[in-house]
Amino acid sequence: MFWAFEGGRLYLTLLFAALALSVKEDQAVFLAIAGAAGAWRYRGTSHGRVAVVIGSVAVTVACWYFLRLQPHAAVLPGWRPERFYAWTASDAAALFPGGILARLGFIVLAFGPLLFLPFRSRAMWLAAAPLAEVLLSRMPTTFTMGTHYAGAWLGYALFAFALAAGRLPEPRAELLLRWCVAPCALVLLVANPLHPGLNLRLPQPRDAALDRAIAWLPADAAVATQEEAYGHLALTDPNATLLPETPDRSIDACYVLVDSDWPASPRLVEYGKALNAEIRAGRYVAVFRDAGAAVYRLASCPPSK
Repeated sequence: MFWAFEGGRLYLTLLFAALALSVKEDQAVFLAIAGAAGAWRYRGTSHGRVAVVIGSVAVTVACWYFLRLQPHAAVLPGWRPERFYAWTASDAAALFPGGILARLGFIVLAFGPLLFLPFRSRAMWLAAAPLAEVLLSRMPTTFTMGTHYAGAWLGYALFAFALAAGRLPEPRAELLLRWCVAPCALVLLVANPLHPGLNLRLPQPRDAALDRAIAWLPADAAVATQEEAYGHLALTDPNATLLPETPDRSIDACYVLVDSDWPASPRLVEYGKALNAEIRAGRYVAVFRDAGAAVYRLASCPPSK
């Protein structure tokens, strides 16, 4: 979108803005800010009018999502990302010095390979809100290299990077870009968000066992599970959901699917003990096992198979 806007391709700008707005709800907020900035900077021009359109549509989408769609679609009370910003006194105390140093370290790791060139362009202000989203989280998950949360701010930073590099004398720009290659490759090697060997790999026996457990479940079953299975189940089962994030929440899905071959799965770590207590109490009974994959049925639900 920024590439098209900078090059005067205004119809493409609108197309790419529509695509960006369909990615994730926070982009509506960021594009509203970018639209307002563009409307002011280019006021009275065709660029400015396009920015007004983008900003206005983004505000409309943000209001529609947060006031209408999200409250209607939420399975649990509240908006899930709120847990990142539920600051407590102990969270605030942990900022000094550890939390501040962790965030500064993230900035160095993220922008050091780019030789901090994005900060040499005023366009970097467009990345301020997306970066604030990840840095203001009380949990380091959002500002850890190699996580998908970089998708919130990365495009804005790369646009600033391109503008800053493009305005340098060509020999100097070429030299700096060559210096960027090695550290960028190193970061990709040690913090690849595709996680080669974990998520991106050849199929293994544990994958086949999990596939068989998923296939065993009744069609459209109300099932709670962990991330490794949820992505597959939710493609076809509208009643699939994740296990709760905290052990104080109860589950009432007719089925629970867990896979102990993924012991570090976040939902198993967060909810595993609570689920085991439910199983020991007889509220959930085992109905299928295959290697590490197991399906439990709520005792009060009638068998479907």
